[in-house]
Amino acid sequence: MKTTSLPIFMLAIFSIATPSCDKDDEEEMGTDPMAAKIQWKWQVENIVINENLSGVERYTTYDGLPTDYVEFRDDGKMYTEYQGKRDTSDYKIIDHQRISIDGDNAIVRELTDNSLVLFDKENVVNIGFVAISYNLKK
Repeated sequence: MKTTSLPIFMLAIFSIATPSCDKDDEEEMGTDPMAAKIQWKWQVENIVINENLSGVERYTTYDGLPTDYVEFRDDGKMYTEYQGKRDTSDYKIIDHQRISIDGDNAIVRELTDNSLVLFDKENVVNIGFVAISYNLKK
């Protein structure tokens, strides 16, 4: 897979359609302190990709465009625009360090009033891994 296609691939992983959250999940999301902080329209500052495949390590950074965003809403939906492509996904806060986006778990590395850093690492069987850090800002 080409390095330039990895951010699109990883956002696509977060954007595969699944059933929406049920009413209990929505109620939990509304009372969670993390939910109150995460529910915002975040600008994509950059996406950092670390590929370690067959012993070869490569870093790539994508600097977000002014139109790139990730928006978490209180209905359990995440709206994204990335390089002109829009998508909608379901999300659920698992705990204060993890969020599930269409069933794939991401680690919340940082969540402040002005920044959100999501991290995902996928192992590639018998080859290595691909780790991606999504750096978002208000």
